[in-house]
Amino acid sequence: MLCKVTITTRNPDLNLAEGRPPRQGCTRANFFFHKLVFSSSATVYGWPKEVPCTEEFPLSAANPYGRTKLTIEEICRDVHGADPDWKIILLRYFNPVGAHPSGYIGEDPRGIPNNLMPFIQQVAVGRRPALTVFGTDYKTVDGTGVRDYIHVVDLADGHIAALLKLEEADIGCEVYNLGTGKGTSVLEMVRAFEQASGK
Repeated sequence: MLCKVTITTRNPDLNLAEGRPPRQGCTRANFFFHKLVFSSSATVYGWPKEVPCTEEFPLSAANPYGRTKLTIEEICRDVHGADPDWKIILLRYFNPVGAHPSGYIGEDPRGIPNNLMPFIQQVAVGRRPALTVFGTDYKTVDGTGVRDYIHVVDLADGHIAALLKLEEADIGCEVYNLGTGKGTSVLEMVRAFEQASGK
């Protein structure tokens, strides 16, 4: 499994080891396939000058996590370039949040979370006394940071669509952003959670 941002910052080789060329792992297992969906990240865009980001935006990863994702994307493009039989889809996630509506599958982070939603959830269930908002003077509607959040069920649907797309004959190495194209501020997310949960 590819690693999260904080672990990748300490040891970037972890993501790179998991993202080694797909052919290597397949031939070792004595089977071969020519289809791959890679879970990349919108962090490959770095800090874009405008939003929403399109797949054609310049790539300039600004942290070790983004650079490892970008390196693996480049490896995937090289694999397809060397063997055009490969059908590869690179999915660039924005900020996945949420849980399955059944309540059986969701995030319950241990320790210190690495994104906003688990902090909000921990405050709501009493694990944390309050939510600290970092930054209130950004050039946004309420001064707090803005992110493009995508629900995990929509992300799963994106994967299903990618798998179906791989069945088409004219696929090469294609890139798709998985996000909403709409920014939500920290305070907007907090208010939405309060409204939905009644807390």
